[in-house]
Amino acid sequence: MQGGNSGRSRRHRRKQRLSYSFPSPSEVNSLFQTIRSRLGYLVHFLSAVQVNYNAQVSEPLENMKVINKISRLGIPVSQQTN
Repeated sequence: MQGGNSGRSRRHRRKQRLSYSFPSPSEVNSLFQTIRSRLGYLVHFLSAVQVNYNAQVSEPLENMKVINKISRLGIPVSQQTN
């Protein structure tokens, strides 16, 4: 062996232990309240999106129902184009 090393060429570091402390009950309660309020906003937003989607889709569907009914009766369907 060269240089008087006793078999180790590098120094080994000790692994640091990670410490973890559990949150207090008040911190957990605060976290759940935050999650609950965010979920409330999300549910409200999604229901508003669904209502908006239904409003946008229902009118064309009603128009198609009327056009199909008129077509079955044999009446020609024409729409004014601009």
